[in-house]
Amino acid sequence: MKTIERIKMMISEMAKSERDFAMKIGVNQVTLNNYTANKRKLSLEIIEAILNAFPEISAGTGSMMLNETSDSIKANDFDEAWYKKVIDDQHDTISLLKEKVKFLEKQIEEKRNVNYG
Repeated sequence: MKTIERIKMMISEMAKSERDFAMKIGVNQVTLNNYTANKRKLSLEIIEAILNAFPEISAGTGSMMLNETSDSIKANDFDEAWYKKVIDDQHDTISLLKEKVKFLEKQIEEKRNVNYG
């Protein structure tokens, strides 16, 4: 099950509405809608907010609910590949933003040269 589908399932099972879920995890409903509509990539901060708001939820790929008798999550419950993908996506976003900043700085510099040149 994909992470977004898992989050949608959590919304339907653990909250009164998307708005209620968004409030519980501390984000704007529009922001949550952008994540669930795949208009925005999930960030580690959002995943952490969900896990903090719903401590009974497993971060792994198996069962969504943690075993209530378990005091801790086993390392195998975590999907390292998923976390690596989130981190890689964040690095890609940072790289793209750095390129955009360089491009915009170049445009500003060119405009300055035209105005003062």
